[in-house]
Amino acid sequence: AGLAWPMTCGSCSANVKVEGDAFAVWKCGKDHYFATCSAECQRMFDKKSRKVSDAVEKVERRLNNEGQRNALRRLPPGEREKVKQKAKADSTEGMLLCPADAKADDRAVPHCAHCMVRCGGQAQEDNKAAPPPPPRLAAGQSPAAGGAAAVGLVDDDQLVVLKKESDVIEEEAAPTKKGKAKKGKEKKVRLGSEPCKQIDPDG
Repeated sequence: AGLAWPMTCGSCSANVKVEGDAFAVWKCGKDHYFATCSAECQRMFDKKSRKVSDAVEKVERRLNNEGQRNALRRLPPGEREKVKQKAKADSTEGMLLCPADAKADDRAVPHCAHCMVRCGGQAQEDNKAAPPPPPRLAAGQSPAAGGAAAVGLVDDDQLVVLKKESDVIEEEAAPTKKGKAKKGKEKKVRLGSEPCKQIDPDG
């Protein structure tokens, strides 16, 4: 076992000359290597791995249906390890079970069934090269440089003057006061140097 090029595609058996031609390269815990040549072949390889998982699950169900205590201990050590490997793969995202053929009796899983991780190929490089998505900005926030964007500050041209309600009322009332003052002045008539005052008839 080991990684050696060229390899055959794990799905269509096409010749994969070098790692750069592979869509994905997989390695299991027992140093079995597999390569896929395209995204479609990778999907087929995923299905092949799921069949291995189904075979391990079938063994588990058969033991549970027999209803005996410590049924898992009745399996040979190699088969018990396959059950543990399946549980690990089920709880880890992106992990598959190795479909390499292995000698087994009729009641065992005829595959390696150890966990596999992706260790190379174009898909691996694409995932590494993909930059992280930019942070989402709040509504009305500009992508300012430095720490301003991090704390949600805006540019000077986006600032607006907020007026209090009392200021608006005073501005609206100001012309009315001036108008009254002007009318009051019109009541005074200048005769000579002294203004003429109105005489109160009741005074």
